[in-house]
Amino acid sequence: DIEEGINISEYDGNNKEEPQMPIDALGDRSNKTSFRGPRRVFCGTQKRVKQELEMFSEFLRPKKVSIAVFCKSVLLLLMFLSGVAAILFYLVGNPLVTTDGASISWILLFIARQIVTFSMTQCTQLLIVDFLCLKTRYLVRLFGPTFSLFIVQSKGIPFFISTWAIYDFVMLSGANALANHWLFWQDLLDLCNVNNPSGGIPSSPTNYRILGSALGAGIAISVKRFWVGLYLGRRTFANYGDQLAQVIENMIIISEVAALGRNLERFGGSFSKPIFEKSLAVWSFEDCSVDENSGGQPQSLKRPPGIGQLDRTTSVGNADRVIEEGHRNK
Repeated sequence: DIEEGINISEYDGNNKEEPQMPIDALGDRSNKTSFRGPRRVFCGTQKRVKQELEMFSEFLRPKKVSIAVFCKSVLLLLMFLSGVAAILFYLVGNPLVTTDGASISWILLFIARQIVTFSMTQCTQLLIVDFLCLKTRYLVRLFGPTFSLFIVQSKGIPFFISTWAIYDFVMLSGANALANHWLFWQDLLDLCNVNNPSGGIPSSPTNYRILGSALGAGIAISVKRFWVGLYLGRRTFANYGDQLAQVIENMIIISEVAALGRNLERFGGSFSKPIFEKSLAVWSFEDCSVDENSGGQPQSLKRPPGIGQLDRTTSVGNADRVIEEGHRNK
């Protein structure tokens, strides 16, 4: 804007008219919206992304120790299984489970790959359920509250086995080379390519049945949790909604009285002598009658002489004005 000589000091983004811009700076003044729109959107997006990254850092801070222990445990287990598989493949002659079946080294590597998919599932649950659903509003804005509540209700075993089954369907099932060996593309390690027989385990019907059962069970448990939670929530609100509204109303009254007390002390502190004892103690509660049918709320309150009416409808912002009026009257 400085280079183009545009004055935007009086433009706050809410006015209908854009600031005056020279024609030679734009060439065509009909494209004024696109001139400032993308820049404003980009700046807002950059700030928002920075805030979300800071929030994610704060979210991970109390979990750093547990995450580090989990990563070390997974790494040690993968190293142990890979080492035993390498010994069996290179030093023992790569023994087979059956004549035409998979080798023991391949099965150990298959278990190691299952551990990797389990770890990916754990990270997915941490990111989607614990952070995106419970800490931000991204999923609510994108998919609505119903889907977000369904995801939250599936936290735990249902989400875990469902996500694990999806990862296995993509990476560890089928007759493709990726399902048999993740390092099929290299020729340096025969342990991790076609030279190590898999026995057709990834494409076997048993593998598909296990993964399909896990996916179906996870979805079924999530649906049951969602329905039960929604049903009980509606019944609870129907039975106790009025009482909850009464409790919230009482909390609002208490907060308004507390704010009024702060305003009284702040207003009285500006004078050499305290007014009205600088507190609410001058209000007489002796003649305050309580009706049992009103939930224990006082029906009347005696005001000290000279103070204007100050009831529940009086906003906190007008408290100073009412107190000053009562001071003048006194």
